[in-house]
Amino acid sequence: MSDLSPLPKLEDVKSIFQRPRYINLLKLQLVKDLFVLTQEVNIIEECTSLECLYDSLIHLFNQHISSNSKGVMNLLYRADVSEHHIKQALKSNPEKSSEVLAALILRREAQKILLREKYSR
Repeated sequence: MSDLSPLPKLEDVKSIFQRPRYINLLKLQLVKDLFVLTQEVNIIEECTSLECLYDSLIHLFNQHISSNSKGVMNLLYRADVSEHHIKQALKSNPEKSSEVLAALILRREAQKILLREKYSR
């Protein structure tokens, strides 16, 4: 089975997603997908930067990893992060799972936004 296209690097996402328009698109996508994990999405809605979104995701993952791994897995599934990417990222950095998962989610959500823009023209 072939893997999905590679996710954009977080540095690439940072360069594109510094503009307010893209931050808003990213927030909307995250809120839509995060609702599976928690109904407390106001932490995301209040963000105005990529760094804030990243920190908020880390906070949410820290809250839910120990108590509800099924919810975290549902979120990763809903955001369409490939199992290959998850395993590869966690294998290289297992002690920072919240940070790794937050980066994967941001990268995948950014990829979806960019693909949607590319093919809607």
